[in-house]
Amino acid sequence: MGSSQSSKIVHIILIMKKDHLTLFKTPLLYLLLAVICLSACTKSTHLTVIPQNASFVGKANMIKIGLKIPQRKTFLNDLVGEVLGNQSKDNFSEMKNTGINFLTPYIFGGKTALNKNYFALALPLESAKKLESFIKKVDAKITVSQEKNIKFVELGSGNILGWSDKNLLFLTSVKIKDTQSLKEELFRLHNLSNSKQLVHASKNFKTFQKTKSDMGLWLNMGELNKGKTLQMITDKSDLTDNYCHFFTNYRKGKIEVDIDYFAGDSTLKRYNELFKSEITGKIVNSIPLDQPIILAASSFSMTGVKQLLKDKKLYNRVNKSLKPLGVTLEEISNMLDGEIVFGLSDIRIEEREKKIVDEYTKEVYVEKENRPVADYVFAIGVENEAVYKRLMSTFLQSGLVQRDGTHFTFYKELFMIETDKVLYFTNSAKLRQAILDGKKMQNSNLIQFMQNKSGAIQANANFTEKLGQSAAFIKMLKDIQFPPTNNIRLYFTNANKKAIQAKFVVNFKNDRENALVVLFNSLKKDLLKSARKGK
Repeated sequence: MGSSQSSKIVHIILIMKKDHLTLFKTPLLYLLLAVICLSACTKSTHLTVIPQNASFVGKANMIKIGLKIPQRKTFLNDLVGEVLGNQSKDNFSEMKNTGINFLTPYIFGGKTALNKNYFALALPLESAKKLESFIKKVDAKITVSQEKNIKFVELGSGNILGWSDKNLLFLTSVKIKDTQSLKEELFRLHNLSNSKQLVHASKNFKTFQKTKSDMGLWLNMGELNKGKTLQMITDKSDLTDNYCHFFTNYRKGKIEVDIDYFAGDSTLKRYNELFKSEITGKIVNSIPLDQPIILAASSFSMTGVKQLLKDKKLYNRVNKSLKPLGVTLEEISNMLDGEIVFGLSDIRIEEREKKIVDEYTKEVYVEKENRPVADYVFAIGVENEAVYKRLMSTFLQSGLVQRDGTHFTFYKELFMIETDKVLYFTNSAKLRQAILDGKKMQNSNLIQFMQNKSGAIQANANFTEKLGQSAAFIKMLKDIQFPPTNNIRLYFTNANKKAIQAKFVVNFKNDRENALVVLFNSLKKDLLKSARKGK
């Protein structure tokens, strides 16, 4: 089963040469290639070409996945047919003699000697001669070159395929136009010493390898943090020896992703107290929503929050902005207990008036436009009510807020209520009244899910529908029909302190079939339609 299932990978790579790399014109097809590569993996044994400075490694277990899919041969044949645009009844027959062992492929990310990022696909070989014959059969005009013990094929700008007697590597990069640096990296990876191989250099990676799952992803946060994208979030924080593991399992009617974040000594020292061990549930219970579109809660340690602000050089800036209000950041942190809850009750489209001022005549025009509007409630726990009362007194004197009977109003649109050491903010008059009336959440299942965790979030069945109707940025995904869901859940715990354990679960309405089948049947036409538009 493994050989025929995975032969699609090489077929795709070789088609790039024939079709002038049209496969890689869209980011979506990068994703498709990654998914295909990942879905072909099995027990991890082929690791010798993965360098110790790899930024990520992806693996999967096709045996486990295949056993969960009824009529898996038809399913996989359809999958390859969709990607290749080939409606053959057997897309694998021509791949039986490729010489490739498809049981253990990996994808990983690395950097060349010129510090340019690349993505790699690695597979072990059973017969290099069979592989070369297969390549020439696919394209008789293709040129196979050789330097020392490595044979290779240049597949256009930023793409190279190379192999030794034992291993096959495909390297690709969107930033590299000259293939020479990729060729040098290809030779280096094929000849790594044990000390330069990730499997020998990283204890954390060995731990990752021992965990069984359908699919897995290992992230080296220290290496990823060298890139500008992550630095925008981390502000160049020291993430040495920080790693993240993702383990995905496809089950009947749901996808489960277990996530483990391992913090290095520097991170532990500074942020060990960022989260409390669990949400108490007091505030969650007090939210007057039984079926919120989204409910999110977390429990922060204010000591950890202050440390984070100091490290991001925001502490003094925030303190300065609070000075006119007569309070300090230290007092604000002492006022709050760190537990926060956010509930979204509705998203809808409303017609609003928009004022436009003519640049030359200064005349004011009023236009009507449809805009998304959300009804929400945000609640935080109050530890020190004395600081809160002094702060509100300052706000009232400055005119920033107005007292309206039993609550306060910001800018005529945001209501604020303090009761039983909980501070509520809402833009909904209906939710405001429910809070004042002391109404509580009656959804016991949701309350139970939120409790005993450091943080949790649930999006209910109508979340994607509401979002699709309201949010402009979803229009780009309007043609894609996602499988109907019961809910989407994410939660994490920090009881260990040395690692954060999290779990992400998607529960589909179709609980009779495996989630992988549900996903493919729902998305295959839309993905291919989108892919063909990008060509």
